[in-house]
Amino acid sequence: MLITATQPVASATTPILMHNKFRGDAESIVKRLDKKAANKTSNHHLTPKLINIDTDKLVPLESQRVTKENWTVKRLEALGGLDMWAFGTLSVCHDHRDDTYYVWDGCGRLALAQLHGLTSVPCVVIDGNKEQAAFYFGYNQDSSQGRRTLSKEVLFVNRYYSGDATAIKEADLLTQLGLYIKGDTDYSVPNPTPMGYVEIGYRAFAEGAKIADDDVHVQRQARDMIVSAWSNNPNGCRMISQDIYWALIQFLTTYPEARKNGLNTSLQQHLSHIATGKDQSKVTWKEKGLSGNSGVSKILAFGLLKSFKDSIYYKDSHKAILVARRLKDDLED
Repeated sequence: MLITATQPVASATTPILMHNKFRGDAESIVKRLDKKAANKTSNHHLTPKLINIDTDKLVPLESQRVTKENWTVKRLEALGGLDMWAFGTLSVCHDHRDDTYYVWDGCGRLALAQLHGLTSVPCVVIDGNKEQAAFYFGYNQDSSQGRRTLSKEVLFVNRYYSGDATAIKEADLLTQLGLYIKGDTDYSVPNPTPMGYVEIGYRAFAEGAKIADDDVHVQRQARDMIVSAWSNNPNGCRMISQDIYWALIQFLTTYPEARKNGLNTSLQQHLSHIATGKDQSKVTWKEKGLSGNSGVSKILAFGLLKSFKDSIYYKDSHKAILVARRLKDDLED
């Protein structure tokens, strides 16, 4: 998605004037950028335009976040109405393929303007494709590389929408697993959401693949067992819990015997029994204070193991297989 036309930044031998709030050695930074081949200015040919555009001609980018009613109320109450200084300008992409002005940053503020009956608003407009706009929106909001922070789900959706190769590959895996990622946006991946697919958080999905060592069959089986168990819960199985997903993937990876025959049947019965009385969010298989990341997957699996052993579905024939030390050397049965 990056446009490759570039021009170099100031060379390391050119005196560099920085603003008075900068702290650091500018010359050293430029030298380092030279070595890393990161010394170019991309898209320098772009000429952003400041234009007042009719609000009825502005279209939120499809992969943008939804604008919630409570958010608009809080923003307007905070300053006693719509303050145009706080409003600033909307970031807009003019896609000449369909002659549409896509708002790629500022959909919430557009809603505020529409609530106040404004017929036009100031916009910084760049000519380009809407997929490029999705890429730069995701980049700017990603605290690991851009300027701000946004949920991993919305970042992923925008990466996919922009045509990012890694996101497209991840979308293919989601299809194989019967899962979708959505987050705080109307756009899902895959899009539209196929019938029978279940929502999952991006982190749960991505780290789950690592725990399974990229074994698609283990991930799919974990997904299917969770859906089967919680499908009879009054609230159904609308979304797969991160902890339960990681615990089950780790369990099936450590004890491949649990993936088939009688042991699998007993484990499924145990999960279904848990699901009859608890939503997934109420199931706790880790100690308090442990952070929710894939590094605790073995602890989560151990919590599942203890729960299973305390159930009526655990049999003596399972004892020789389900040895806690197979999960971690320091665990006791």
